[in-house]
Amino acid sequence: MPFEDDLENAFHRTGESFTVDHRAVVEGALRRGRTRLLRRRAAVGAVAMIAVTGSTLYGGWALGLTSTREVAAHERSSDQKPSDPMHFEVSADQMVQILSRTLPKGHMTEKRGTGNSGDPSRPGKASLVYDDGFGKALVELSIKRVAPKGQAYKEIVLCPEVVTPPDVSCTSPMASDRTGTGPSVFKGFTEKGGKGLVKWRAVTRSREGFLIETTIYNGLPEQGTKTRNNPPFTYDQLQQLAAMLNPAINEYGIPNPRFQTGEWRARESQAVTTRLQQLLSHTGLSTKSWGGDSRTGYVMANDVKNKTESFLQVILTPKGSVSLTAKESPGDKAPRWSETLPGGAKLATSVRPGEGKDATEWRVDVLHPNGLRVTVTSYNAKFPDQQANRTTPPATLEELKVIALDASWLTMK
Repeated sequence: MPFEDDLENAFHRTGESFTVDHRAVVEGALRRGRTRLLRRRAAVGAVAMIAVTGSTLYGGWALGLTSTREVAAHERSSDQKPSDPMHFEVSADQMVQILSRTLPKGHMTEKRGTGNSGDPSRPGKASLVYDDGFGKALVELSIKRVAPKGQAYKEIVLCPEVVTPPDVSCTSPMASDRTGTGPSVFKGFTEKGGKGLVKWRAVTRSREGFLIETTIYNGLPEQGTKTRNNPPFTYDQLQQLAAMLNPAINEYGIPNPRFQTGEWRARESQAVTTRLQQLLSHTGLSTKSWGGDSRTGYVMANDVKNKTESFLQVILTPKGSVSLTAKESPGDKAPRWSETLPGGAKLATSVRPGEGKDATEWRVDVLHPNGLRVTVTSYNAKFPDQQANRTTPPATLEELKVIALDASWLTMK
């Protein structure tokens, strides 16, 4: 029967009774829109809808005036799943944005990215040079879609059964159940001939089927340059980054908009605070609360005997950094170096009034030959600007010297 007769009959049938499932029409156009027969059927349905309801909402799609590619694009923009379960499309700029917006705050330069032009077999990549003040370091990111539940990438995510510590170490929180759904962190791999370069790598598999790899160095591998003792992120931060990057690409293979419009940064390292707590334990004091960031750490030193809490802080200042401000360290002035220790480190101690009423600050500064400055301060008040709650700070100057001179500060960064 000619197409025009089909159309006429459709009008007659529709005048008597007509119902339509709009979504079915759209999905039908997507699945079978390339065939002439289905274009005709869609046209019949569309014209009938217009005749009865006056609606043109689906007219373009049903009549075949919109290409399958455009419909698919609309589907993706509406967060509807593309027909290809392996769909993965990311641009170079999107990869750079994902990486730079999730790293802890720092100076980021030399940003580079590689898109995959819609080919899910190719990874999207990004890299940049990150500097937290303690030295430049290369950070790399790779995201690739792989077959769901594939054994090949499950083996990549899980830690190998045999490693060779201390050169190589690996830990996987989910390794016990052998599912491969949790992050694996390979750390401490020393590049051969890398002149002290160290590479730490986190590999994780998202539930949507993406293999995400984050690699960090303690320098610039292209130049063969070591700039610091360790990579800029701690082991815990590396795992946190892996977890944060998991939802960077949604289940439909498209970057989540929130990674392009806002900052979703991993929290800064608490390594300085953790080390301060460990060193403080040798004084007999406990810690009731604590905090800090990648350069500073503070604790509320709890003296159980006298039932007082006192503020104690350590600040690491790398070579070339701006001097500490009065806000960061009350009454801060250039230390008067009174002693040079074996190895070349300079030492200064001071006792001076704090900001609060009757408050006293005891302070020790150590300047190492490599330019790292360690400043430890202790107060006889809960906070530097509050009234004193005891006669003197709970830790003596000698105890503060032991904390400030501890060699672990040199190996942390």
